[in-house]
Amino acid sequence: MGLCLTSMTPSDPRPPKSMRGTWIDPDAPFSTSRRTPRTVTGHRRFDIIRSIQSRNSAITDAHVMAADKFRELVDISTLGYSPARMIVAVNHPAQPSLGLAHSVLARNRATRSLQRVLKLFIAIELHMINEVILSNLPLRRWVALHPSRAYDTEHARLLHILCVLAEHFDAEIAEEIAKGHRLSG
Repeated sequence: MGLCLTSMTPSDPRPPKSMRGTWIDPDAPFSTSRRTPRTVTGHRRFDIIRSIQSRNSAITDAHVMAADKFRELVDISTLGYSPARMIVAVNHPAQPSLGLAHSVLARNRATRSLQRVLKLFIAIELHMINEVILSNLPLRRWVALHPSRAYDTEHARLLHILCVLAEHFDAEIAEEIAKGHRLSG
């Protein structure tokens, strides 16, 4: 296929790229006198798929959006949603439940959807998904960890995985593009 990226070699000693960022502190207490939530400034790692995309035109915006959708699906199925508002315990007499909470239902749907997606891949692809897409391991490091594998082959495997994910999430990606949600350059 000839998809080799000559600037990325397994012997490249550079550390993974990071960018400075600010985000809301998830561990901040909710009962503060501040009107705005506490923010944290630090460094975040760049997304490895976006990094490869910037060097290679074979990875499209649809592939990046599919990887983002997959990560979101994994996060929801493993971590779930937090409630929309804080629930305060009030002494009410015991009443029957009206069913599962929205967050629990969303987590269950995400888990079923994740299981359907994971069935599309073989073991080596699942391992690559875990390491490269979810853990952000640079592709050159993935190849360095597996010396019997060639960079061209692993890059083609990653591109195949992204194509399968893009095909699976095609409707959601088309909906986001229709709403005007595109990748920022």
